[in-house]
Amino acid sequence: MTAAEVQKIRTSIDEKKRKNDRAEGAIESIQQEWKRQFGFETIEEAQNKLKELGENADLYAEQEEKIVEQLKELVNWENL
Repeated sequence: MTAAEVQKIRTSIDEKKRKNDRAEGAIESIQQEWKRQFGFETIEEAQNKLKELGENADLYAEQEEKIVEQLKELVNWENL
């Protein structure tokens, strides 16, 4: 292996390290922005939050249905 080939390999390794560092920095920036905007940093936390929001939506839908039924019972439909 010649010195030029070794240098080419070193250059390639250094370039890959720089790209990796940039990617890690980008991931960290995204995580910080998610934390600031939404209160979570990781995909797992985001999935848990979505699950929680879905459960809350189901609960609110059930409550809405109950309220609508109560309103129907209160309204005297014959006088309308």
